[in-house]
Amino acid sequence: MFMLSLHTSEVMANIAGGFLFTAYACMRGEQSGNCSFGFEAPLSRDGRFKGEQMLHGMVFREKSPKNSSAVPRPFWMCVRGIRGDRRWFDRLLSTLGGMDGQRRVKCVYRDFDAPNNSHDPSKATKPLLCPLLGVKLLRGVQCMIKEACNFSLGEQLRITVHSSRHFMPYCCASSK
Repeated sequence: MFMLSLHTSEVMANIAGGFLFTAYACMRGEQSGNCSFGFEAPLSRDGRFKGEQMLHGMVFREKSPKNSSAVPRPFWMCVRGIRGDRRWFDRLLSTLGGMDGQRRVKCVYRDFDAPNNSHDPSKATKPLLCPLLGVKLLRGVQCMIKEACNFSLGEQLRITVHSSRHFMPYCCASSK
């Protein structure tokens, strides 16, 4: 897996992990810049612990046609993803921490510093303690996808900040 490779920088691992996170949580890219998550709970229909873990979190502003009616919305996500492995999630958490390992930002994608205000995360010199937003988020995700999946420029440019949000519904629809 790309984000677990020793050759993948912390910034690229954060963007790859953020993409998986927003896919599994069915979260919009814009919402990932202002969210909180904190506890994992056992997943069980019969009350027994089965070893699966669900993450509970909250986006602070749900999309709404009227800004005045936008409210917080909870989300849940299986931390083991579709492959049954939580290493991706642990790696993402490691990219969100500060020097002492404490999570300092209330976001999924973490901004980065790069020479000449570049939006290319492969040129990043260090991660910053603030959310990655807007055009820089879009370009960061596109660059990560290009590197991780060896996409052509045309394929890369079709990726949007909403692409990950649509991933799980597409998986469910295709399994019918």
